Amino acid sequence: MCVCEEPRINPCCTRIPDPVCEGENLACRGLRATAEEAIRAAEGTVSVAQKSVDAAEGVLKAAQATVNAARGSLNAAKEVLKATSDTFKVGSEVARKIADFGVNGLISIREISFDVNLSVASGGSFSGSVRASFLGQADISVSLRIDMRDITSMAKQLADEIGNAFSSLF
Repeated sequence: MCVCEEPRINPCCTRIPDPVCEGENLACRGLRATAEEAIRAAEGTVSVAQKSVDAAEGVLKAAQATVNAARGSLNAAKEVLKATSDTFKVGSEVARKIADFGVNGLISIREISFDVNLSVASGGSFSGSVRASFLGQADISVSLRIDMRDITSMAKQLADEIGNAFSSLF
């Protein structure tokens, strides 16, 4: 049993040194130092363990973020796949319709006419008209002005007229 070195608690320490009392105090100091060292070692172990727990928590948070990002990528990929599937279905339906109609069913030119004078051969302009059917629908008529000096504008006008007539089908 340790004997306290304070005189008010242990009167033997205030008198002439007692070898038994001194020995007990020395043993007590040794045990106390050993206990304090054990406490410091335990605190170090706890500190290392806490750092390991903190590191593991960080790894878990990073893993969760990776899983969340992967879920987002997976959801985006599912949407792209669905859109691709829908586009494929529409394309397949269009291809089937084209096959059903055949080339003549897509556009069937019923009549084409031109109002041309001989003087046009030297670079003038003339008019024309086309009556056609798209996709087996009712005939549509397109009138156009052909300028031999500006074939580009004539082609643009024809494309616009046919485009307008074609869009009226839908």
